[in-house]
Amino acid sequence: MSIFTKTTPEALVKKIRAKSPADAPWVFDCDGTLIKGDVASFSAWALIRLGLVRPELLPKKWQKITSHIFTYVQFQELRLEIIAEFGMAKLFDWECTLHAGLPPINSLEVARFALKESEKTGLFALNHPLSDLAAVHSPYSWIVSGSPKHCVTAVGEMLGIDKNKIIGTRLKTVDGIQSNAIDEPGIIWEGLKRNALEAAGVDAPFLVAGDTIGDWAMMEMSTHFVWCVLWGSLRYRGDEFRKVIEDRVFDNKESPPTEAGFYSCETKGKSWIFEIK
Repeated sequence: MSIFTKTTPEALVKKIRAKSPADAPWVFDCDGTLIKGDVASFSAWALIRLGLVRPELLPKKWQKITSHIFTYVQFQELRLEIIAEFGMAKLFDWECTLHAGLPPINSLEVARFALKESEKTGLFALNHPLSDLAAVHSPYSWIVSGSPKHCVTAVGEMLGIDKNKIIGTRLKTVDGIQSNAIDEPGIIWEGLKRNALEAAGVDAPFLVAGDTIGDWAMMEMSTHFVWCVLWGSLRYRGDEFRKVIEDRVFDNKESPPTEAGFYSCETKGKSWIFEIK
Protein backbone atom coordinates (compact mmCIF):
# COMPACT_ATOMS: atom_id res chain seq x y z
CA MET A 1 0.00 0.00 0.00
CA SER A 2 1.35 3.41 -0.99
CA ILE A 3 2.43 5.83 1.72
CA PHE A 4 1.44 8.71 -0.56
CA THR A 5 -2.00 10.24 -0.41
CA LYS A 6 -3.23 11.95 -3.56
CA THR A 7 -4.88 15.20 -2.61
CA THR A 8 -5.94 18.61 -3.90
CA PRO A 9 -4.31 22.02 -3.65
CA GLU A 10 -7.30 23.26 -1.62
CA ALA A 11 -6.99 20.45 0.93
CA LEU A 12 -3.25 21.03 1.29
CA VAL A 13 -3.66 24.77 1.85
CA LYS A 14 -6.34 24.13 4.48
CA LYS A 15 -4.15 21.60 6.29
CA ILE A 16 -1.06 23.82 6.25
CA ARG A 17 -2.82 26.97 7.38
CA ALA A 18 -4.61 25.13 10.19
CA LYS A 19 -1.24 24.18 11.70
CA SER A 20 0.62 27.43 11.10
CA PRO A 21 1.69 29.54 14.08
CA ALA A 22 0.74 33.19 13.61
CA ASP A 23 4.30 34.45 13.14
CA ALA A 24 6.07 31.45 11.61
CA PRO A 25 8.54 32.13 8.76
CA TRP A 26 7.62 30.67 5.37
CA VAL A 27 10.47 30.15 2.89
CA PHE A 28 10.11 29.80 -0.87
CA ASP A 29 12.46 29.30 -3.76
CA CYS A 30 11.51 31.48 -6.75
CA ASP A 31 12.07 29.92 -10.19
CA GLY A 32 10.10 26.75 -10.78
CA THR A 33 8.55 27.02 -7.31
CA LEU A 34 6.68 30.30 -6.95
CA ILE A 35 6.68 30.87 -10.68
CA LYS A 36 6.65 28.99 -13.93
CA GLY A 37 9.89 29.85 -15.70
CA ASP A 38 13.02 31.66 -14.58
CA VAL A 39 13.11 35.36 -13.74
CA ALA A 40 16.87 35.55 -14.36
CA SER A 41 16.41 34.25 -17.91
CA PHE A 42 13.39 36.44 -18.61
CA SER A 43 15.33 39.48 -17.40
CA ALA A 44 18.44 38.57 -19.41
CA TRP A 45 16.28 38.31 -22.54
CA ALA A 46 14.73 41.71 -21.81
CA LEU A 47 18.13 43.32 -21.21
CA ILE A 48 19.33 42.23 -24.62
CA ARG A 49 16.04 43.11 -26.29
CA LEU A 50 16.15 46.59 -24.80
CA GLY A 51 19.76 47.14 -25.86
CA LEU A 52 21.02 47.49 -22.29
CA VAL A 53 23.78 44.86 -22.37
CA ARG A 54 27.45 45.74 -22.78
CA PRO A 55 28.44 44.28 -26.17
CA GLU A 56 31.53 42.56 -24.78
CA LEU A 57 29.29 40.39 -22.60
CA LEU A 58 27.76 38.79 -25.70
CA PRO A 59 29.32 36.43 -28.27
CA LYS A 60 30.37 38.42 -31.35
CA LYS A 61 27.60 37.28 -33.66
CA TRP A 62 25.00 38.46 -31.13
CA GLN A 63 26.48 41.91 -30.53
CA LYS A 64 24.47 43.66 -33.25
CA ILE A 65 21.00 42.45 -32.37
CA THR A 66 18.06 44.52 -33.59
CA SER A 67 16.56 44.68 -30.14
CA HIS A 68 12.88 45.04 -30.96
CA ILE A 69 12.82 41.76 -32.91
CA PHE A 70 14.92 39.73 -30.47
CA THR A 71 12.60 36.84 -29.58
CA TYR A 72 12.75 34.46 -26.65
CA VAL A 73 13.43 31.65 -29.12
CA GLN A 74 16.55 33.53 -30.22
CA PHE A 75 17.52 34.02 -26.60
CA GLN A 76 17.23 30.28 -26.00
CA GLU A 77 19.58 29.71 -28.96
CA LEU A 78 22.05 32.14 -27.38
CA ARG A 79 21.78 30.35 -24.04
CA LEU A 80 22.58 27.03 -25.71
CA GLU A 81 25.73 28.57 -27.18
CA ILE A 82 26.80 29.82 -23.75
CA ILE A 83 26.14 26.39 -22.23
CA ALA A 84 28.07 24.64 -25.02
CA GLU A 85 31.09 26.88 -24.55
CA PHE A 86 31.16 27.39 -20.78
CA GLY A 87 28.86 24.79 -19.20
CA MET A 88 25.48 25.01 -17.46
CA ALA A 89 26.89 26.29 -14.16
CA LYS A 90 28.48 29.29 -15.88
CA LEU A 91 25.18 30.16 -17.55
CA PHE A 92 23.83 31.40 -14.22
CA ASP A 93 26.85 33.66 -13.76
CA TRP A 94 26.48 34.99 -17.31
CA GLU A 95 22.80 35.86 -16.93
CA CYS A 96 23.60 37.77 -13.74
CA THR A 97 26.52 39.68 -15.24
CA LEU A 98 24.38 41.00 -18.11
CA HIS A 99 23.12 43.58 -15.58
CA ALA A 100 26.61 45.13 -15.42
CA GLY A 101 26.62 48.86 -16.04
CA LEU A 102 23.13 49.41 -14.65
CA PRO A 103 22.01 50.87 -11.32
CA PRO A 104 20.11 48.25 -9.27
CA ILE A 105 16.81 50.14 -9.74
CA ASN A 106 17.14 49.69 -13.51
CA SER A 107 17.55 45.94 -13.07
CA LEU A 108 14.33 45.91 -11.07
CA GLU A 109 12.53 47.90 -13.77
CA VAL A 110 13.79 45.52 -16.47
CA ALA A 111 12.60 42.52 -14.44
CA ARG A 112 9.12 44.07 -14.10
CA PHE A 113 9.04 44.60 -17.86
CA ALA A 114 10.35 41.06 -18.51
CA LEU A 115 7.65 39.44 -16.38
CA LYS A 116 4.90 41.38 -18.14
CA GLU A 117 6.23 40.50 -21.59
CA SER A 118 6.78 36.84 -20.65
CA GLU A 119 3.28 36.60 -19.21
CA LYS A 120 1.79 37.78 -22.52
CA THR A 121 3.35 34.84 -24.33
CA GLY A 122 2.61 32.27 -21.64
CA LEU A 123 6.25 31.79 -20.68
CA PHE A 124 5.68 33.18 -17.19
CA ALA A 125 2.91 32.52 -14.71
CA LEU A 126 2.58 32.36 -10.95
CA ASN A 127 2.55 28.78 -9.66
CA HIS A 128 -0.59 28.14 -7.62
CA PRO A 129 -1.20 27.44 -4.80
CA LEU A 130 2.35 28.12 -3.56
CA SER A 131 2.27 31.71 -4.76
CA ASP A 132 -1.08 32.16 -2.98
CA LEU A 133 0.40 30.88 0.28
CA ALA A 134 3.35 33.24 -0.06
CA ALA A 135 1.02 36.17 -0.71
CA VAL A 136 -1.42 35.40 2.11
CA HIS A 137 1.46 35.05 4.56
CA SER A 138 3.55 37.83 2.99
CA PRO A 139 4.50 39.49 6.31
CA TYR A 140 6.33 36.25 7.21
CA SER A 141 7.31 35.04 3.71
CA TRP A 142 10.89 34.92 2.42
CA ILE A 143 12.08 34.25 -1.12
CA VAL A 144 15.55 32.72 -1.47
CA SER A 145 16.88 32.34 -5.00
CA GLY A 146 20.01 32.02 -7.08
CA SER A 147 18.58 34.56 -9.52
CA PRO A 148 19.62 38.22 -9.24
CA LYS A 149 18.15 39.81 -6.12
CA HIS A 150 16.68 42.77 -7.99
CA CYS A 151 14.92 40.42 -10.42
CA VAL A 152 13.51 38.26 -7.63
CA THR A 153 12.30 41.46 -5.97
CA ALA A 154 9.98 41.98 -8.97
CA VAL A 155 8.36 38.62 -8.21
CA GLY A 156 8.15 39.51 -4.51
CA GLU A 157 6.33 42.73 -5.40
CA MET A 158 3.61 40.72 -7.12
CA LEU A 159 3.07 38.80 -3.88
CA GLY A 160 3.39 41.69 -1.45
CA ILE A 161 6.67 40.43 0.02
CA ASP A 162 8.99 43.05 1.51
CA LYS A 163 12.22 43.60 -0.46
CA ASN A 164 14.17 43.06 2.75
CA LYS A 165 12.90 39.47 2.78
CA ILE A 166 14.25 38.74 -0.67
CA ILE A 167 17.57 36.90 -0.79
CA GLY A 168 19.25 36.57 -4.17
CA THR A 169 22.53 36.82 -6.03
CA ARG A 170 24.10 40.28 -6.18
CA LEU A 171 26.66 41.98 -8.36
CA LYS A 172 29.33 44.14 -6.77
CA THR A 173 28.22 47.75 -6.97
CA VAL A 174 30.61 50.69 -7.36
CA ASP A 175 29.27 54.25 -7.05
CA GLY A 176 25.74 52.96 -7.50
CA ILE A 177 26.52 51.01 -10.69
CA GLN A 178 26.64 47.21 -10.87
CA SER A 179 29.90 45.69 -12.09
CA ASN A 180 30.27 42.36 -13.89
CA ALA A 181 31.67 40.70 -10.75
CA ILE A 182 29.35 38.60 -8.60
CA ASP A 183 29.39 39.74 -4.98
CA GLU A 184 30.20 37.45 -2.09
CA PRO A 185 29.24 34.77 -1.29
CA GLY A 186 28.46 34.01 -4.96
CA ILE A 187 25.40 32.49 -6.63
CA ILE A 188 22.93 31.82 -3.80
CA TRP A 189 22.66 28.08 -4.19
CA GLU A 190 22.66 24.92 -2.07
CA GLY A 191 24.32 25.52 1.31
CA LEU A 192 24.50 29.28 0.68
CA LYS A 193 20.71 29.42 0.79
CA ARG A 194 20.72 28.03 4.30
CA ASN A 195 23.62 30.26 5.33
CA ALA A 196 21.82 33.35 4.03
CA LEU A 197 18.63 32.49 5.90
CA GLU A 198 20.48 31.88 9.15
CA ALA A 199 22.36 35.15 8.73
CA ALA A 200 18.98 36.87 8.37
CA GLY A 201 17.76 35.29 11.62
CA VAL A 202 15.60 32.60 10.02
CA ASP A 203 16.63 29.25 11.45
CA ALA A 204 13.35 27.36 11.91
CA PRO A 205 10.93 28.04 9.03
CA PHE A 206 7.49 26.46 9.32
CA LEU A 207 7.38 25.59 5.62
CA VAL A 208 10.06 25.45 2.93
CA ALA A 209 9.25 25.02 -0.75
CA GLY A 210 11.66 24.33 -3.60
CA ASP A 211 12.11 22.45 -6.85
CA THR A 212 15.78 21.49 -7.25
CA ILE A 213 18.73 19.96 -5.43
CA GLY A 214 19.88 23.55 -4.89
CA ASP A 215 17.02 24.00 -2.41
CA TRP A 216 17.75 20.92 -0.33
CA ALA A 217 19.88 22.58 2.36
CA MET A 218 17.13 25.04 3.24
CA MET A 219 14.47 22.31 3.03
CA GLU A 220 16.26 20.54 5.86
CA MET A 221 15.57 23.61 8.04
CA SER A 222 11.79 23.18 7.90
CA THR A 223 10.05 22.38 11.18
CA HIS A 224 6.72 21.15 9.79
CA PHE A 225 6.19 21.17 6.02
CA VAL A 226 8.42 20.59 3.00
CA TRP A 227 6.87 21.26 -0.41
CA CYS A 228 8.77 19.69 -3.33
CA VAL A 229 7.90 20.68 -6.89
CA LEU A 230 9.13 17.90 -9.17
CA TRP A 231 9.71 18.88 -12.80
CA GLY A 232 11.88 15.88 -13.69
CA SER A 233 13.97 16.37 -16.81
CA LEU A 234 12.19 19.67 -17.54
CA ARG A 235 14.32 21.36 -14.85
CA TYR A 236 18.10 21.55 -14.43
CA ARG A 237 19.15 18.63 -12.19
CA GLY A 238 15.47 17.74 -11.80
CA ASP A 239 16.04 13.99 -11.99
CA GLU A 240 18.84 14.31 -9.46
CA PHE A 241 16.42 16.06 -7.09
CA ARG A 242 14.11 13.04 -7.20
CA LYS A 243 17.01 10.71 -6.41
CA VAL A 244 18.02 12.88 -3.44
CA ILE A 245 14.47 12.66 -2.10
CA GLU A 246 14.43 8.88 -2.55
CA ASP A 247 17.71 8.59 -0.66
CA ARG A 248 17.40 11.17 2.12
CA VAL A 249 13.68 11.07 2.80
CA PHE A 250 12.77 7.46 2.05
CA ASP A 251 16.09 5.61 2.50
CA ASN A 252 15.69 4.31 -1.07
CA LYS A 253 12.59 2.34 -0.06
CA GLU A 254 10.01 4.63 -1.69
CA SER A 255 9.84 7.02 -4.60
CA PRO A 256 7.46 9.95 -5.10
CA PRO A 257 4.72 9.30 -7.68
CA THR A 258 5.37 10.16 -11.31
CA GLU A 259 1.78 10.94 -12.36
CA ALA A 260 1.04 14.67 -12.36
CA GLY A 261 -0.82 15.88 -9.30
CA PHE A 262 -0.46 16.68 -5.61
CA TYR A 263 0.57 14.09 -3.03
CA SER A 264 1.43 14.10 0.66
CA CYS A 265 2.96 11.80 3.23
CA GLU A 266 4.30 11.91 6.79
CA THR A 267 7.86 10.81 7.45
CA LYS A 268 11.03 11.89 9.24
CA GLY A 269 8.92 14.00 11.61
CA LYS A 270 7.56 16.27 8.88
CA SER A 271 4.77 16.55 6.35
CA TRP A 272 6.09 16.17 2.80
CA ILE A 273 4.18 17.50 -0.18
CA PHE A 274 5.02 16.50 -3.74
CA GLU A 275 3.71 18.61 -6.60
CA ILE A 276 4.39 16.55 -9.70
CA LYS A 277 4.49 18.48 -12.95
